[in-house]
Amino acid sequence: MRHPSITRIAVDDQARGLAIFGLSQLLGTSGFLVTYLAAVVTGAAQYHARQQVEHFFEGMAWLAQIALFVMLGLLVTGHFLRMGSAARSPSARALPREHPMTTPS
Repeated sequence: MRHPSITRIAVDDQARGLAIFGLSQLLGTSGFLVTYLAAVVTGAAQYHARQQVEHFFEGMAWLAQIALFVMLGLLVTGHFLRMGSAARSPSARALPREHPMTTPS
């Protein structure tokens, strides 16, 4: 019997997780709780590519964290940096006082 590729197993696990989340939302239950419980059951199971699948999902978690912090970084503006204790930092003093898109009245 030929085993499926490791990448296919990881992608299948991810697709099952998304399907479980969507189905539980359609039924009106907590999608996060059901997905968490499914992940606990899947994590407790023994199968031949478990270590490689864990490695795949660790990489996916890193990519999600990178995307999260990039999105959070895009929300920071110069006005926000000048407020509070950040106003005393040298980098905050280098920022312009007025927003470039506003005209003084």
